[in-house]
Amino acid sequence: MAIMTPTTTYGNSTSYTDVFQVWCNNGSATSGTTTTNVWETWITEAVDFRTNVTRRVETNQEMLKFRAEHEQRQREKAEIAKREWEEVSGRAKALLLSNLTVTQQEEWNKKNKITVIGNSSRLKYEILNGRAHNIFRLNKKGQRVMELCVHVEDGVPNEDNVLSQKLMLENAENILIGMANKRELIAA
Repeated sequence: MAIMTPTTTYGNSTSYTDVFQVWCNNGSATSGTTTTNVWETWITEAVDFRTNVTRRVETNQEMLKFRAEHEQRQREKAEIAKREWEEVSGRAKALLLSNLTVTQQEEWNKKNKITVIGNSSRLKYEILNGRAHNIFRLNKKGQRVMELCVHVEDGVPNEDNVLSQKLMLENAENILIGMANKRELIAA
């Protein structure tokens, strides 16, 4: 089916032209006063479209490559941080063990806790391996009667935290008790 457009009108007579045939013959179409080379426009737009699609694909590929490289760098940083933390924790454990009595060393290695005597009250305290809520005042039967929460800043190995708590209880018990959050567990 041909698309016919009026090209000229003389009185009551109109001449029609097959638009498709015009496009095929000379590649242009006329509308009012404008003549457009249809094929050139289509080809240019098609090339521009392909170029934009190619750019988007390249941009997406670059983005995926960047993301993969970023994730790889993050994994490498995490692995380095893990190795450094293990090294720091190892040194902290060695420092803690070097400041424990033989009995405390055995207790730490078997039960992951130590028992210390407060320098002022002469009461026993149990310090568990941990960061917070890990100090317990013991009664004469060895029962936990009070929980104490006081610790060093974050980012410090637990062993350094335990060592600081041990040294405070053995040398400045009243200061530690004053700083700590306390919770009664059972009647003394």
